[in-house]
Amino acid sequence: MNVSFFLSKKYFVSRRKNTFIQIVSFLSVGGVAVGISSLIVGLSAFNGLEKILTESYDMITPDVKIIPKEGKSFLLSPKELEQIRALPNVIQLSPVIEDYTLALYDKRQSLVYIKGIDPK
Repeated sequence: MNVSFFLSKKYFVSRRKNTFIQIVSFLSVGGVAVGISSLIVGLSAFNGLEKILTESYDMITPDVKIIPKEGKSFLLSPKELEQIRALPNVIQLSPVIEDYTLALYDKRQSLVYIKGIDPK
């Protein structure tokens, strides 16, 4: 006979008058069951929220990002921009400059991420 089965049988099905131990055992099993089921429901809800959020962020995240090998920025001539736009799979092209900066407001400082895009 399995040891865990023997112990559970001892505490759940007693022939003596130890009903208090049986009641405590059933309450503890019920508490663990409720706790585990609430964790499963909560984690499932957060998993669904994560999927919804990643799908919504995929619409605004670029598929391809061209960044400089060295430094923070580089310049493209209008001819180079047109060559990139002329590629067959390019639907939209938008030059962007982004960096971290220090913002001051009402004697408070905060590090912010600023992004500048082409007005077109």
